Amino acid sequence: MSEIWLAVDKHGRETISPNKPTFDGCEWEDCEEIECEYNVSWQIGLPKGFIKKLLGRELTFEDSPIRIEEE
Repeated sequence: MSEIWLAVDKHGRETISPNKPTFDGCEWEDCEEIECEYNVSWQIGLPKGFIKKLLGRELTFEDSPIRIEEE
């Protein structure tokens, strides 16, 4: 089963990612540390308003990320 996660950062940027973003105290992030040197972000930016078109409602920074599952 595949899933994607939708989230909005504190600047209103909409993102999509393959893993559940975690809140680091400032932002919702989906990233991992590789070899203790690099942080790789798995998030992709979406056009403004895309999440509302998909969900039928706004998603804000204060909201938890939303999971969309493949049926």
